[in-house]
Amino acid sequence: MEKTKVTEREFYKMIIDMAKENERQDIIDFANKKIEQLNRKASGSRKENETSVEIANMIYDVLVKANEKMTISQLLQNEILKTYTYVDGKEVKHLTNQKISAILNKMANPKEGNAKVVRIPDKKNVYFIANQE
Repeated sequence: MEKTKVTEREFYKMIIDMAKENERQDIIDFANKKIEQLNRKASGSRKENETSVEIANMIYDVLVKANEKMTISQLLQNEILKTYTYVDGKEVKHLTNQKISAILNKMANPKEGNAKVVRIPDKKNVYFIANQE
């Protein structure tokens, strides 16, 4: 007999079928609620927040103007990025290496479409350059 993996959704559908045979409405309602939660979880589109998009555009502009490969530290030395502040919750924050790194890596490895920047690893340093194709 061949074993097959059952997904959570299929599992709850089987529970609903068994509960219908035994006329257990409470179990049917519970399983339907779980399936509904799975559907919401699967369809949940994660959109980037406006601040990250704005920062990504600023970084791209800096890379285009520089027209050379730059490290994250070099990017932070740029006057525009050095003085930029954003609100995160209730706090006003300055850009950090970690924030710029996360945004640059998203720009270099997009889920769809062409990469806006190219990531160039070089021994200990990682450089980024604008992809102007």
